[in-house]
Amino acid sequence: RRLTDSIEVSLLRIGREAVMNAVQHASPQNLTMTFTFDKTLVTLSLADDGIGIDVNEAAGATSRGHWGISGMRERAARHGGALTIECRASGGTTVSVTMPLATE
Repeated sequence: RRLTDSIEVSLLRIGREAVMNAVQHASPQNLTMTFTFDKTLVTLSLADDGIGIDVNEAAGATSRGHWGISGMRERAARHGGALTIECRASGGTTVSVTMPLATE
């Protein structure tokens, strides 16, 4: 499905940042990116099988000059969306962003 230019660019940049974070910090063997559409929403999810992330540590990253997760959240919020991070006890993380579909 075709997305508005602004949503497409934001999803591209969020996806790129999620991949870079996984590769730089989690040492995954596999990354899986999926797009899911329904009538009113688009969701981009990136799942990895890396070492995981400490969500509390990630929440404080902005204060240490790291803007990756904070920037992804801000991009999602600009479009009325939300970013979630799920960590599995067995390792691996899923970063998902959901945004309402809109027209320009």
